[in-house]
Amino acid sequence: MKKILSIMVVLILVTSVLLTGCSSEVASADDNQNRETDIQNNNGNKGITVNKINFETISDSSTLSQEIQNAIENLKTNKGYTFFEHDGGYILVVFMGEKSSGGYSIDVISVEDNEGRTNVTVKETAPAKGDMVITAMTYPYAVITMKGVTDNFAVTNSDGESFKLLTTK
Repeated sequence: MKKILSIMVVLILVTSVLLTGCSSEVASADDNQNRETDIQNNNGNKGITVNKINFETISDSSTLSQEIQNAIENLKTNKGYTFFEHDGGYILVVFMGEKSSGGYSIDVISVEDNEGRTNVTVKETAPAKGDMVITAMTYPYAVITMKGVTDNFAVTNSDGESFKLLTTK
């Protein structure tokens, strides 16, 4: 009986040591997996800073300088954008290009600073089929002012299509 009792005590001790060893290995594997996930998440976001930028839409272009009004007149037939330094910031003009009727519009929906690049997103609208619109050439464009950005602009529409920089020179 003493022998059986001794064997049972030994088995219990061995089992508890094995179970303790296994559970700590499992915890260690889980800990490593969690650490790897944390590292991956942090590396994915490391160093990338995106800031939403406030902007103001200018709906009356007659309030703009003669230089900007002349540039709008000269560039309005093209699809693209141009910009001007103004009051410690920028005036950005985004052109939709020449359209064969009314009912088209373009609006800036967001401006973000992303690591020194100013990303501007615009929404282009076309008339729906059957809409009553004026039959005349139109030149939709949007004008905004903003501060706290660089002149490294990337202008895209909501479909991801890029606009090219237009110059008057």
